[in-house]
Amino acid sequence: MSTILSNNNMVVDSLQHIPFFRGLSPTTLAKISAKLHQVTLEHGHIVFTEGDLGDSLYLIESGQVKVSVLTDGG
Repeated sequence: MSTILSNNNMVVDSLQHIPFFRGLSPTTLAKISAKLHQVTLEHGHIVFTEGDLGDSLYLIESGQVKVSVLTDGG
């Protein structure tokens, strides 16, 4: 149990350094961190496509993401 709390505290500390989360209270950040889970994806993996239901938030811990939008011209 103490390992979970320790990891949760590290995640809250990390979230506080992200501008998007900066104004949130530690309690709110703890609730957010409790919902997070780590996923490792292979190079070239498509995370989601345009039109998918937006029911997730992705935080990139390391690596790169390519974002593409299909326009009328292709």
